[in-house]
Amino acid sequence: MNPILFYLLLALPAIPNLWGIHHAFRHTFATPQERLLWICACVFLPLLGGLAYFFMGRRRVTGRWG
Repeated sequence: MNPILFYLLLALPAIPNLWGIHHAFRHTFATPQERLLWICACVFLPLLGGLAYFFMGRRRVTGRWG
């Protein structure tokens, strides 16, 4: 197997988490605690946290930060 393909497939599950962390950090929520909860979910629940944020968390965004 090609090593580049192997490492790409290995890194694939990290993409939803990295996107969830980035998106939660750049947007506002109803409370700062909710933002922190989503970021912690993405960090400490590797694949589940990112997917949960994609399907549920991004709908809870109230505005763009910064």
